Amino acid sequence: MLLNYIREAKYTNTRWRLNKDLKMTCIVERISWLSVFLFFTCFQIVSSQNADNLYRSSREHLNLGNYDQALVYINHALIIDSSKADYYLQRAKIYYHKQVYDKTIKDCYMALKLKSDIPEVYMLRGKVCQVTESYGGAILFFGKAIKYTSENEILYDAFLNRGKAYFNLKKYYDARSDFLSAYDIKPNSLDLLLAMSENYLKTNEKDKALSILKRAIEMDPSYSPSYELSGRIAMEDSDYPGAIHAYSKYCELEPNTGSAYNMLGEAYLMNKDYENSMNTLKIAQSLIPNDPMVYKLKGLVYIEQDDHENGCNTLFRAFQLGYLEQYGYDLLDIYLEKCESQ
Repeated sequence: MLLNYIREAKYTNTRWRLNKDLKMTCIVERISWLSVFLFFTCFQIVSSQNADNLYRSSREHLNLGNYDQALVYINHALIIDSSKADYYLQRAKIYYHKQVYDKTIKDCYMALKLKSDIPEVYMLRGKVCQVTESYGGAILFFGKAIKYTSENEILYDAFLNRGKAYFNLKKYYDARSDFLSAYDIKPNSLDLLLAMSENYLKTNEKDKALSILKRAIEMDPSYSPSYELSGRIAMEDSDYPGAIHAYSKYCELEPNTGSAYNMLGEAYLMNKDYENSMNTLKIAQSLIPNDPMVYKLKGLVYIEQDDHENGCNTLFRAFQLGYLEQYGYDLLDIYLEKCESQ
């Protein structure tokens, strides 16, 4: 009997220890799985925070114009988290500023796959179309940006840029409609006022064009594009002293812009002030030494001073530098008339 008792006691103790070990194993396993779950949850949270920090750093560098550094940050953010449309939009903006338009379009597409109603993405697609002269596409995308937003800043930008696209397609009344919509939002935008002024010129409403241009100059006398447009209008009216005045101010505000001196040099040329024309064109040549327009204008100055040899040689140099491809075929007629007939 004692022997049976001892045997039963051993069996009970062994079973208790086995149950205890089994329970401990289960507890350990539960703790292990809980640890793994918590680890991955924490990893995801930390990763998300790291990605957001990288995204914010990328935006800061983009705002500062540090495009390469901005690209490094957003690429790392996308490695951590590729599920956020804002990240793709950020990279698309960087590529746009770097003029890498195929990658801009690709990232816009990725952003729209994740979220199809982001107006900023459609704005960016429209601007790519604008700079690549695909104006029909620009009109389409700016229209979608207008559809998906109620924010005045985006609406203004979309109406202004769609108006410019219409203008480039010579749809001046459609352009006017969009410009007026933009004007309702930002009536004091100088960029908009000049666009409206130029559009009124195309619809033969010169008084309105000049009135708006005058207002723009009064609002900000240091805004150089106003004087460029003023000079162009004066040249079209054969008001060469007026063009000289406007372009002189333009050069004063843009002293490192060679094309500004080209315009002033041409105005002096048309006003038969050959000395000032040549001096001005020499400044242009120092800034843009391989611009064929400089050589065309210098050649014409030589010819007007009866120096046909230098004039024709200089016109020929304009051909060599690619005038026909950049500016058109007007120089060909001039050369045939002034040089081949001699």
